[in-house]
Amino acid sequence: MLVKFSYIKRIHIHSNIHIYFTNVINNRISNINQREISYYTLSSLFKIFKSRCMTNSQNVITRRI
Repeated sequence: MLVKFSYIKRIHIHSNIHIYFTNVINNRISNINQREISYYTLSSLFKIFKSRCMTNSQNVITRRI
């Protein structure tokens, strides 16, 4: 019972953080123009993609070893 409660609590906190960040992002987007938005999203997506690729390659290397 205690484990379930803590799990639900964690999810709740996470969703609050997510909502906060989406609000911050929306506020920023309303302040800057379209070209900057597209550049920002592309660069952030590329960073995420790069980091995922790095972790995947590291996992593959460790598996091979």
